Amino acid sequence: MLTRLGLSVVVAISTSVAPLAAADLKTPLQKKVESDLQVICVAAKLFKLDAGRLPTVSEGLAILLPNAGGRPTHLRIRPDGYFDGSPMDPWGKYGFPIDPWGRPYVYMAAGTGYRILTYGADGVPGGMGEDEDKIGCDLDDT
Repeated sequence: MLTRLGLSVVVAISTSVAPLAAADLKTPLQKKVESDLQVICVAAKLFKLDAGRLPTVSEGLAILLPNAGGRPTHLRIRPDGYFDGSPMDPWGKYGFPIDPWGRPYVYMAAGTGYRILTYGADGVPGGMGEDEDKIGCDLDDT
C-alpha cells in the first residue's frame, strides 16, 4: 500500500518525467524546423529594431540576407544581414532560409502583421504528420 509520502514521490517523478518524454518524441526533422523558424523569427525582430518596421511581403525574408539585392538604401539595416555567425546561419554561409524539404520558408501577411511558417513535407497548406504546417511566429508591425 502506498503511503502519502510514497504517492507524492510517484506523482512528483511522473510529472517531471512526462514532459521530458514528450519532448523526446520529436523527430530530428521537427526539431530542425522549430530551430530554423526560431532563428528566422529572431532575425525578423532584429530587422524591425534596426529599420523601425518589419520586412514587407515583397521584400520577404531575402532582405534579412547580407547585401540583398533591391535593399532600400534609406533603411538603417545591417549590411551583413541577420543570419551571420554560426548559430544564426544554419543554412551555410548566408544561404537563403529553406525548410528541410528544400522549399523557402513562407513569409506572408497575417492580420496587422506577418507570419513565418513552413507548409510541411507536402508544401501545401494544411495536412497532418510531416505534412502539417508549422508556424514559427506571428509578428505585429504596430
